[in-house]
Amino acid sequence: MDQALNLDNVFERVNREFIAKDYILNNHRRFTLPPFLAKFNDKYIEPIIIANVYEVGMLTLQVIFPIEYSKIPKELPVKPLDISFESIDYYKLLKSFKTKDFYEKDTLRNQAVPEIIQRYILHLEKTCQSVKFTNNNFSRATWMLCDLKENQYVNHEEFIKENKNYYVAHVKNAPREYVKALSEERKDEIINQYEVNRKNSRFILSKTGSVLSLGYMDIKEAVDNIIDDAKVDTDTDEEVKEVKANLYKELSLESLIHMYRFYELGVIKYFYYRAIKELYFFMLRD
Repeated sequence: MDQALNLDNVFERVNREFIAKDYILNNHRRFTLPPFLAKFNDKYIEPIIIANVYEVGMLTLQVIFPIEYSKIPKELPVKPLDISFESIDYYKLLKSFKTKDFYEKDTLRNQAVPEIIQRYILHLEKTCQSVKFTNNNFSRATWMLCDLKENQYVNHEEFIKENKNYYVAHVKNAPREYVKALSEERKDEIINQYEVNRKNSRFILSKTGSVLSLGYMDIKEAVDNIIDDAKVDTDTDEEVKEVKANLYKELSLESLIHMYRFYELGVIKYFYYRAIKELYFFMLRD
């Protein structure tokens, strides 16, 4: 819950940076939806589900859940979007919730990302009866791949090259057979089709998926400053190490939200432009 509230604050900061205050108050509403409970690699994940509703008639649904690897797999047996959770506990689909309802769960098996998205679409349709989705197809995702181990890859480019197949799979939403069939030159072309490329970060974009790649050096200074301000003499090395690891996770997730919100606002501007254009055409026709 703390992480969800923190990310909500990040959304608000980005909103106030890029859009007018009147628009935030009058044209847009943001809701945090009940999370689900699931394990991945024998660890519970902490999902955050956010719905943004716009006056123009557009609703965006963001399902965010971090997955940790001690070592990134060399290949994926299935498409990234087909990676399945063996069992997920959802809150029941109810029009309104009472305290006792939070102890009741629907347990569904073999849930991949598209099934999770569809579940939350049903949740919104149930709780907001005036909401009807005309386009609920889900075929692409934004992934974030992070190297958050200090001093392992000082150059983030090395991290990307070493995990090239993993990047290609996520950009193309492709199974290992597809990735294996590609030449090294073609793989390089795919991971080099970036929108943003800095020394310690890269945003790769395609029609099938997008990847924000982040190296620890991009946020190391911020992490070190927080540690220096908060550290006391009684802190052990292990305690400091644990705090630093959590800060890297927190700040990297903030980077993802900042980037994603910026690009989403660009899409929203397009929808408003289209709505104004259609209204102008209607006025001319009348």
